Amino acid sequence: MIAPAFLLAWGVASPAAAQTAGIMERTFFYNDIYHFVGHPYKSPAFGEIKTITQPFTAQCSGLNRIVVPFYVSGARRGHLKFNLYRSGRGKTLLVSQDIDLEKLPPPAPIGTHAVQGVLHHFWFSPQADSKNESYQWEIVENSEREALGAGIYLTRTPNPQLQPILVDGIAQPGRYAAFYSYCRYLFGWDEIFGITAKRLWREKFFIGFYLVLIGGLGGGVMRMREEGRR
Repeated sequence: MIAPAFLLAWGVASPAAAQTAGIMERTFFYNDIYHFVGHPYKSPAFGEIKTITQPFTAQCSGLNRIVVPFYVSGARRGHLKFNLYRSGRGKTLLVSQDIDLEKLPPPAPIGTHAVQGVLHHFWFSPQADSKNESYQWEIVENSEREALGAGIYLTRTPNPQLQPILVDGIAQPGRYAAFYSYCRYLFGWDEIFGITAKRLWREKFFIGFYLVLIGGLGGGVMRMREEGRR
């Protein structure tokens, strides 16, 4: 699904939304994974655990945003880190972003679910070849700035694009992160112009006839006006 630009006003309010530099990343996008579904529940809080990892497969090119719903308390403090890896051909770190818990906004209702939290947007450069590739993102506690008063939402609803999460490196069967992922719509201008040119060439006789007809009608109208002035 391609979403129009005005729907992004909500997303741009998030602190992480400002991390993307170009307007094109925010203007046309696909919602690839929509998994804040079922009955979301709270993960163990960071401080009790160190990492949560979610493996997934992208089904569109141009992956450029992950949205993770956090639950937070008023006494939250410390830092977390978001890491994104490509995992299909060996584990390669693509993105690493810091999360200052004290700078997160107050929790608010999330959609129609009876939970409150903060939808945090992680923007990064579009991954042009992301379609059908395996990735994993993780939220990691910063060992130098202990995190307290925060965690993420999970769900038991399966999704064919997801594998179960890992908590501190241990797989948790039947548990998945409740999150969203998006891909930027990539305009292949060369392909667009090429297809357009081929279609115009295919219809060249019709287009030529149509142009001659329009030209003839225009010329006739001009002559009628000139005769009317006489």
